[in-house]
Amino acid sequence: MTTERGRGPLIGLRPRVLGWYLLLVGLALLLTSVVTFRQADRAQREAVDVELEEEVRDFAAGIQAGRNDGLTPREAIDSYTDAWPPLDRDSLVVVVGSDPPRAAGPLAGSADLQALLADVDAPEFRSLEIDGQQVRVLVTPVRLAGEELGSAVVARLTQSDQDALRDRRIAVLIATAIAFLVASSIAWFTLGRLLLPVRQMADTADEIASSGDLTRRIDVPARSDEVGKLATTFNRMLDRVEASFQREQRFIREASHELRTPITICRGHLEVLPDDPDPAEVRASIGVVVEELGRMGRILEDMSTLARSEDPGFVRPERVEVQRFLGDVARSAEPLLGERLVVGGPPAGATMTCDPQRLAQAVLNLLQNAALHSGDATPVRLGAEPDGTGWRITVSDQGGGVPVADEEKVFQPFARAGSRAPGSGLGLAIVRGIAEAHGGRAGLDNRPGRGATFWVTVPS
Repeated sequence: MTTERGRGPLIGLRPRVLGWYLLLVGLALLLTSVVTFRQADRAQREAVDVELEEEVRDFAAGIQAGRNDGLTPREAIDSYTDAWPPLDRDSLVVVVGSDPPRAAGPLAGSADLQALLADVDAPEFRSLEIDGQQVRVLVTPVRLAGEELGSAVVARLTQSDQDALRDRRIAVLIATAIAFLVASSIAWFTLGRLLLPVRQMADTADEIASSGDLTRRIDVPARSDEVGKLATTFNRMLDRVEASFQREQRFIREASHELRTPITICRGHLEVLPDDPDPAEVRASIGVVVEELGRMGRILEDMSTLARSEDPGFVRPERVEVQRFLGDVARSAEPLLGERLVVGGPPAGATMTCDPQRLAQAVLNLLQNAALHSGDATPVRLGAEPDGTGWRITVSDQGGGVPVADEEKVFQPFARAGSRAPGSGLGLAIVRGIAEAHGGRAGLDNRPGRGATFWVTVPS
């Protein structure tokens, strides 16, 4: 009992690829935006801190200048704060000893800033919120010539900076969204163009499957990318499927024809027997039936061998000495050819990789073919010679050769090349099947009117 595998969601390849693409792009843009925003915050804070440090250095330089002019620390601080620009967004709060704090700037009266002046040991940056506004402050001791005079707080209102940064963030987000939409549109259009040949291939393949027309082929796009290679590979597959289908149909027709003849003969002999047959007639009919059934058995056995030649485990290769192999085959062929068989092989020690039983079956088929199609007195030569990276085993006869028109089909199933010699017509097809199962080939060197040389190649 078989069941269909469940189908996935009815979403095409194009939307799925686009979905994954947009997910990755969206994550990349989101990560980039987060990192950019954090870097902008950090850069803004560092810039404010640098300006606050510069403000502290300016304050120390101003106090030192006042001292050089003969002013006391308190007088120098008063002079510096009195000169504070009224529109400056920075604020300064200073305390010296037990004197009241001296302040300048928009946050001069902030109790929060004054509270920071207690117990100041080292410069320290802080972020505060005062009256609903964001403030960045630097709390630092005030020292002149190594003498600690008191402490100071320099503060800056950063709300305007943060508002400007927020505006830039919004602008970046809008630009990112626009870029995301543009990338999505371009990706959708590009994917459509890229997948168009794939969709055409799918439509053509579906039409081939529906109509059963194996002669149709897919148009190969004029490009050498993966899609073009897929179309070319698919067409090659269709070529093999069509050829295999044609071979199968031809094989079925020829097999039906070959089996119909002995069945017809058996039935004919049995039907003509009278109701009270003579024993001699019965024996004769039985002899004919047995002979035809034997012929059918040989045909079926050859058909089975030919069919199994395409199985991966049909041959079991091993290292075989070439000279010894030819000698074994010659002994097996002695009843067929007797003294007519001439064996010529390579020097002793040469080896090849093959299944000795299957290869012997192929060579014996060639020798039987030579025995049937050559003169009774002419020699048949069996030999082997190096052939590139393997060995070429040959069977040569001095018969009439093969008609030129039949050279291409002699290795096809049930092909007899115009001969009326007995046999199933599968011998040479089995030879080719065994050769190809070894990774080799089978062929014919024809000499019309003078003979032929059949050969098979196997790895060394």
